[in-house]
Order: sequence, then structure tokens, then C-alpha cells
Amino acid sequence: MRKASYVLTLLLAAFVAAPASAKQNYFNKESDARKHCSGDQVTWLDMGAGFYYQKGQMPYGLTKKGAYICRADANRELPR
Repeated sequence: MRKASYVLTLLLAAFVAAPASAKQNYFNKESDARKHCSGDQVTWLDMGAGFYYQKGQMPYGLTKKGAYICRADANRELPR
């Protein structure tokens, strides 16, 4: 549990401290992300849990602290 809260704190700090150009890769609408990702898969980044989900997986697009993001960007941001 302690490790999970540490990882969550790091993820949230990275999101807040990210440069404006990086934050532009987060989208509230899936359609906006699709336009931006051009050829890359759109995923749902759950910033609360530190995971991303592909379309068709629960909770794609449903978590309170999340955003649509290109899969390549999600891979760069989250250690897998």
C-alpha cells in the first residue's frame, strides 16, 4: 500500500509539473485524441490508478481522474 501511494504521488507530481506541451496530449474527448494521435491507438489514462486502458476494457473513459491520450505518450509516462 505504501508503495502504491508513493507511485501515485510521483505520477500526480509529474502531471502537475509537466510542461504545457506535454499537457496538450491529454484530451477530454475521445474524438479530439483520435485527431491528435493520427495512426496511434487512443487509450484512457487513469491518473488515479496509474494505468491506461484500451477501448473495450473497463473502465475506459469512466474514471474520475483520467484523460484520453495516445498510447505512445502513455507508454512514455507510465512504467510498465
